Amino acid sequence: MTRRQDVFAEGQWQMLKAMLERQGWSQSQLEIMQEQLRQGWPLSIAKQNVAAIFGHCPISSRAIA
Repeated sequence: MTRRQDVFAEGQWQMLKAMLERQGWSQSQLEIMQEQLRQGWPLSIAKQNVAAIFGHCPISSRAIA
């Protein structure tokens, strides 16, 4: 649930959420990720933190080396 129009360094939450949904992140992962962003973590770190909490991340969200 969005309390307000959250805007983070990486962009507006609704835009970020749509991108993350396309990558395969679940609703529960997105909720935690949004809270991480609110706490000031950059998106890249928030994604790593959520992946660590859940033990996995969507394959389409991984960077290609």
